[in-house]
Amino acid sequence: MADKDNTQKEMTPEEVAEKSLTSEAYQRAYGLTLVQDDPTKYGGAAYQGARTSLESIMEDDELTGLKKAMYDQKKREGQEAGVEGEPSPVTNYDVQVRVARAVKEGFAVIGDLGKLEGIVKNVAPDLKFEVPEELKSMKVADIAQKQAGKESLTDYEKDALGAYQVLTEAYGVATAEKVAREGLYADVNGAGLKLAEKYKPQEKEFELAA
Repeated sequence: MADKDNTQKEMTPEEVAEKSLTSEAYQRAYGLTLVQDDPTKYGGAAYQGARTSLESIMEDDELTGLKKAMYDQKKREGQEAGVEGEPSPVTNYDVQVRVARAVKEGFAVIGDLGKLEGIVKNVAPDLKFEVPEELKSMKVADIAQKQAGKESLTDYEKDALGAYQVLTEAYGVATAEKVAREGLYADVNGAGLKLAEKYKPQEKEFELAA
């Protein structure tokens, strides 16, 4: 039997970031957070739609698994500290915070603007912006580190930050729009499905003769 450590390598930070950004469950949870955080930006209808989608989003297998992992982590930390009893339950709010953090950190961790552009355009196909070839290989994390050290940025680096802003904004708009649309159609679809149910072929029950 093969050694587990030899067959499963640990994911790199960039792989973790890409997994977070491309996860449909994370996209829906992130979009929900954005609409809840700024209902005036997305409109009252979008806000109500997002609220309608809340439970279905949080019941996703990936997010319920995340919630369990967060609870288990809290329990381990308590046991290691010698605290008896059970930790408080992990709430939907806690999960949304964890997902939002993972997505935002993922933006910065992704290797270069070209790769980030590819991920974002899969989520936001309506985005018309094309990252200039001269900027595609630039890494936002490196530019941010330079900024933190109070170094002056080149024009290319400033433009790269501008492109990064466009991409992350497009990702947010697309995820928020998707969640709002799901919620807005929820009641309509529910009524339609209920009506259609009446016309589904009914299974006939046969009584066996004694």
